[in-house]
Amino acid sequence: MFGSKYTWINLNNYFSSYLSHKDGKDSFNPNNIYYLMSFFDVLYYLFIFVGIKLEDLIGLRFSILLSILLQYLSIILIIIFTYDSYFILFSVGLFNIGGGLSHLPSINNCWKYFPNRQGLILGIILSGLGISSSIQTYISEFIIINPQREELKNGIFQDDINKNFKLYLYICGIFIFLCGIISFFLSFEYKEEVIDIDILTDSNTGDDQSSQEAISNYNLSKRPSL
Repeated sequence: MFGSKYTWINLNNYFSSYLSHKDGKDSFNPNNIYYLMSFFDVLYYLFIFVGIKLEDLIGLRFSILLSILLQYLSIILIIIFTYDSYFILFSVGLFNIGGGLSHLPSINNCWKYFPNRQGLILGIILSGLGISSSIQTYISEFIIINPQREELKNGIFQDDINKNFKLYLYICGIFIFLCGIISFFLSFEYKEEVIDIDILTDSNTGDDQSSQEAISNYNLSKRPSL
């Protein structure tokens, strides 16, 4: 899911061509779309921090589910309402917001499970993000969108390239949906195991020496959690 966000950046020239000249009609200035995509990247990084607070309120799984729905909805809006500038602004911003909401909660949950391996976990996640983006970019550009390696003309590709890009949007939507569902079911929110010291001491009371040693050896400094 995260890799698809960076794949969109790599395919920015195809995206701008698709919005600028769909079905033979001029709609947007390609240069304006470049600026638009850069501006909405700010939303992605702003909502990274919002995602942490959202996780505390609704939990990890529902944060991921909300992220899936927002990104999926944004792609549908781009496909359907290409000519409406307001829907384009809304849908591109929606995609970045959705991606940002699930970014840090997923990483933070892994850190809770392995607090002494935070650097290793972040490295694995970032490596997977980069590899995913590289693979998606290669498949989308060299196989789906522009296998003949046609070049831009005045910032716009030929109509067949724009149609191929629309096909890629469908594939991207399916990819985000499948990966999101997998991450939803395979994500297990970390919960600390709380031990009731009173129950522990009551269950171990007795005159035998082994029971007394079990109580004395228990570290009471760990009362909040195991």
